[in-house]
Amino acid sequence: MRNLNERPYTIVNVYASSEACAVASFYKVADSRRSYPIGQLVSALRGYIVDEAGEPVQAGEVGELWISGPQVSKGYCRMQELTAERFCPNPFCRDAFFETVFKTGDMVAKNEMGELVYHGRRDNMVKIRGFRVELTGVEKHMLEYPKIKEACCKAYADKGGTNLLFGYYISEGPIDHEDLRRYLGTVMPYYMIPLGLVRCEKFPRTLSGKVDRQAFLPPNGLDDWRGLAERYR
Repeated sequence: MRNLNERPYTIVNVYASSEACAVASFYKVADSRRSYPIGQLVSALRGYIVDEAGEPVQAGEVGELWISGPQVSKGYCRMQELTAERFCPNPFCRDAFFETVFKTGDMVAKNEMGELVYHGRRDNMVKIRGFRVELTGVEKHMLEYPKIKEACCKAYADKGGTNLLFGYYISEGPIDHEDLRRYLGTVMPYYMIPLGLVRCEKFPRTLSGKVDRQAFLPPNGLDDWRGLAERYR
């Protein structure tokens, strides 16, 4: 396979945020793989990877990325509540230009090279059987299965508040769900394997073309999880 460094151009994987006014981090792509890190933060920014309590995570663990620096905005125009939720005093540093952190809502981890690896949105974190599950992590493993071209997961809560995980996918042909579940069981814990698997011709999308996760409707009989498991095998 041809090395990408031999090409007369550079491919850059960029991570950016409107709230940071410009590029926050980037990674120069030099090889061919399924996914790439988002690199290291630009020199003007400082970043913190924290857990749900706002405490720094251990090296290599996934947490929410908070950023601070002179390019971080002061908040949202005429949206005081959201500003107060997402922008707060920096608990780790009081240096000039770094007094405030922006809570990105993005889940990341540092790899052994010190590069940030994106793990999805905090909004996509759900509790399944008492365990925290990142929906995009399940989708990533579904995409590794042959024939699956696109995947989307969503959790639905029954009347008792228990989340039931469903996996939707678009594939080149029919998929043996039992075989798919066996495969998923080799790459992730049992509680991350969707209760129901649904093949779709297409996904609902937003005006920008992104998959509209909220447009997936809950299945009938949500309170009968055994019936659901049988129906969506």
